[in-house]
Amino acid sequence: METRTLEQVKVWKLILNPMTSNCEVANIVALSPNKEELIKWVKDQLAPEPYLDERWSKVFKKGSPLEWYNNVLDLEAEPDYYDQGISSEWTTINNIHDYVEQSKISYTTVPELIGLDY
Repeated sequence: METRTLEQVKVWKLILNPMTSNCEVANIVALSPNKEELIKWVKDQLAPEPYLDERWSKVFKKGSPLEWYNNVLDLEAEPDYYDQGISSEWTTINNIHDYVEQSKISYTTVPELIGLDY
C-alpha cells in the first residue's frame, strides 16, 4: 500500500455581504493563518463612526478593501445564518493559491491575504 503525507495549514476566512447585493450573498474577502491578526485588520478598516456616502450607510473607511461591505455584529462569534463572519478550515497552500488565482480571472472578490504568503 502506498501512502503520502499531506501538509495542510489552518486558514481563517472573513466572509462578508457586499452592500450592493442580497443579504444571502457572501464573499470571502480576506484570508489569514491567524484569527487575531484578521480581527485586528478588520478593526483597522473601520471608520471612526458610521457615515453616509450619498445613499449608502457605510462603516468601513472610504477606499478600504472593505468599504462596500456590511460588517458583522460580532467578529468573535460563529458565522451567522448566511455564513458571514470569521470561520476556519484546513487546506493546502496550493488550494489557497488556486483559489486566489481563480478569483482574479472569474470576476469575483479577490481576497486580501493577511499575514499569508503563498
